[in-house]
Amino acid sequence: MIHSFFINLPTFGELRRFPERSLFSPLRRQRHTECDLEKGLEMRKWVLSGILATEETYLSHLEALLLPMKPLKAAATTSQPVLTVPQIETIFFKVPELYEIHREFYDGLFPRVQQWSHHQRVGDLFQKLVKKEGRGDELRVEEVKREGR
Repeated sequence: MIHSFFINLPTFGELRRFPERSLFSPLRRQRHTECDLEKGLEMRKWVLSGILATEETYLSHLEALLLPMKPLKAAATTSQPVLTVPQIETIFFKVPELYEIHREFYDGLFPRVQQWSHHQRVGDLFQKLVKKEGRGDELRVEEVKREGR
C-alpha cells in the first residue's frame, strides 16, 4: 500500500520541468483549496436543508396543535366545557408563540438556502431564534414562581 503511494509521486526531474505537479505548488494548493471550499459549501447547504426540512415538520405539528386549540377555547366558556381555560393553557402552553417564532425563522432561512453561496450567512437567524425561545423560558419560570408551583 505504501509502495503505490510512492509510485504516484512525481520524480525530481518531473518537478523541475513541471513545478505544478508538486504537492506544495501554488497552483495545486489553489485547486485543492477551491475543491475544499466547494465541498464545504455543499456540506453547509446540505446541513441547512436538513434544518429546513425539520422546521417544516415542526411547523406542521404546531399547526396541528393549533387546530383543536381554538374550538376548545371557545367551548371553555360554555356551560359544559370539555376543558377549562387553565387546562387549555397548560396543554397548549406557548404553542402559538412557538409557531410564530419558528415560522419567522423558517421564512428567514428558506430564501438564504435557496440562494446559497459562500458569502451567505445564517448565524443571525439562529441567534434571533435562541433569544426569542430563551425569553419564553424565562417568562415561564416567572409565571411558575408567581403561581407557587
